[in-house]
Amino acid sequence: MANTATPTDSAGLFSAPRKFDLSTMLVVTTAYAAVFALLRAINFPAMATLIVAAFFTSVALGQAILFGAKHPRRASALVGSAFFVIVLIAYSLVGPYGPTPDELPSMIVLNSVFGAFWGYLGGVIVGFVFMVAHGVRLVFSPNESRPDLPEE
Repeated sequence: MANTATPTDSAGLFSAPRKFDLSTMLVVTTAYAAVFALLRAINFPAMATLIVAAFFTSVALGQAILFGAKHPRRASALVGSAFFVIVLIAYSLVGPYGPTPDELPSMIVLNSVFGAFWGYLGGVIVGFVFMVAHGVRLVFSPNESRPDLPEE
């Protein structure tokens, strides 16, 4: 059995695992429900709520897939940067108040920088959710290994 008291890598980072167990699904579902409830309580527009959910989902997928899941911070920043640039370009093509073609290159650079920051911050939040899932797993089944750790 693998040791369940430590996160997956030696630096002590929690990130999105490649496999989920029941406690992970419970905590992730609860986290999404809390985010949706908070955004609903402050009357956030539906499209903005969709973008926030897509952002957190993209960051979590980036942590699990990019760089072999070994560099979650770098993956979060990269995904955040790409996400912000993609949303900017989509909004400029579809939205009524998008940047003009002259402003677009500087806005892409600016959004990639801010996107990296927000991606990193989103990755911290995603890591926290999976750290809570790890704690729930330890409370309810302390003798079982994490689903994403190899058996020894």
